[in-house]
Amino acid sequence: MSIRVDSSQWIVGAIVVGNPGLGVRAETIPTTGDHGPGYLFPSLEFPEDTGREVAGRIVRWPSAGALTVYEDSSFEFVGTEDSFDFQVYVDGIAAGAPQTATIQILSEEASSGPAQPPSPHQALRSANF
Repeated sequence: MSIRVDSSQWIVGAIVVGNPGLGVRAETIPTTGDHGPGYLFPSLEFPEDTGREVAGRIVRWPSAGALTVYEDSSFEFVGTEDSFDFQVYVDGIAAGAPQTATIQILSEEASSGPAQPPSPHQALRSANF
């Protein structure tokens, strides 16, 4: 088995180690779900990007809250409404300029009463380009 060690710093002061490759296949990026699509999804074009390896690098983190991102561009956020900037990579090459994803926290209305406060995982994510 082999591993990849990135020679350029993706996270200041850290060494990123992972499986060989340049990301995940574009067709594995979440398109829907309880919390919306992955933040990379609006940046992809199908069928052109089918089979390509894509990755997202966070270049500006939210100022209020905790953001956890996953390789498939799904993420979890705990905090108030905020945004973050990310750079899209396709087959290891930066694609365009960094983009902004805006996080909106929504409450779900209970069937027998008023709207409930949002949980950390009740987030609608939308990307502004």
